[in-house]
Amino acid sequence: MKGKKTEEKKRREKRKKRETARQKRNEKKKKKKKKKKKERQKRNEKKKKKRKDRNETKKKNEREKWQKKKKKRKEENLRTNIAGTSSLRRNITACPKCPAEVREEIREYMTKKKKEKEEMNMLPHFDELANAYEEDEEDDVEVIERGKRPLAHGSEVSSARGSTTISTVSKTKKPKQKGPIDVFFTPNPDVVVQNRKAQGKQTRIDANDPYRKELREQACIRFARWMYDAGIPFNAVNCDSFGLMIEAIGQYGPSMKPRSYHEVRVPLLKKEIEHTNNLMKGHRDDWVNYSKDAEKMFQLIEKFVERIGEANVVQIVTDSAAANVLAGKFLEAKFAHLYWTPCAAHCLDLMLEDIFKIPSLKRAFERAIVVHGFIYNRPTLLNMMRRFTQMKELIKPAKPDLQPPFSL
Repeated sequence: MKGKKTEEKKRREKRKKRETARQKRNEKKKKKKKKKKKERQKRNEKKKKKRKDRNETKKKNEREKWQKKKKKRKEENLRTNIAGTSSLRRNITACPKCPAEVREEIREYMTKKKKEKEEMNMLPHFDELANAYEEDEEDDVEVIERGKRPLAHGSEVSSARGSTTISTVSKTKKPKQKGPIDVFFTPNPDVVVQNRKAQGKQTRIDANDPYRKELREQACIRFARWMYDAGIPFNAVNCDSFGLMIEAIGQYGPSMKPRSYHEVRVPLLKKEIEHTNNLMKGHRDDWVNYSKDAEKMFQLIEKFVERIGEANVVQIVTDSAAANVLAGKFLEAKFAHLYWTPCAAHCLDLMLEDIFKIPSLKRAFERAIVVHGFIYNRPTLLNMMRRFTQMKELIKPAKPDLQPPFSL
């Protein structure tokens, strides 16, 4: 009996173990199913969200397009309402309260815009005109049916009846590619400008070419517009470097990329400083060999006095440097009728420098410099300041009245 009971207990325990294992497996399966379901729901939600965003952006773009069209149509309707130029497509009556002067002005504006649009459609493209001079192949002759006149830059011959138009339409080619060998054969802009000045005015073979005139006119208009926009003074075109710049740009040809703000500010500026230092190298070697003491200044001014004539020189004005002061005393000792005086503007400048070294004034002066730099380095703040000060500046730049090292 005891053996049977123990066997039954063992069977029950085994059955319990199998049931617990089955329950655990079922729980794991349920967890996996729930996890997969959640992931599937997340993916579906993401897809729905993307689809919704896409539809919203599409609707938004369509709404913006429709609003732009509606705004444009409203402006056109308003102009036609004021001007009283309604068409069959837009049955809009003229505004009876609009004055005659305003109606006439609106009509002139509308006719002017219409003419400008027609002229722009009739003119060939700027690139087509530029590429016309790069053609090397022979022109192809094409027979074009009567209709709108082609905008090609070839020659045209019409028949007597006007049934057909024979037009030579040239094949436009891409601009010629320049390689390394072109750098060696391109003339130096300095030499070209000097030769042009030496030769004087000469009539070019293509001086009366209307296309070249049109190209030059457009280039000059663009350049002048850039000068007005940047606030460059008009006398800048009188600089020698201006002609060199135009010649260098012309030698490069079309499609030249403009320089960026960083390039002009850092690498090109460093190159220009290096170029200036190279120009000054010879002068720097010379001025090191000469002393700059009072005796040398006295000898230099004495030569000028003798060259001009002692009777013609009454006063000598220099700055307040120690060497110049001593040289002035030497001159007064040698020439009894001559007076030496320091430059008043330079003395005032030195006095102001000493005044602002006082501790109580130095702090206020440093604060004023900080405020000035803070305002002028921020365009928005600077515009706000100018609006409240009636376009007045904190510091008014003026031409310095300081004398040169000496003046007779």
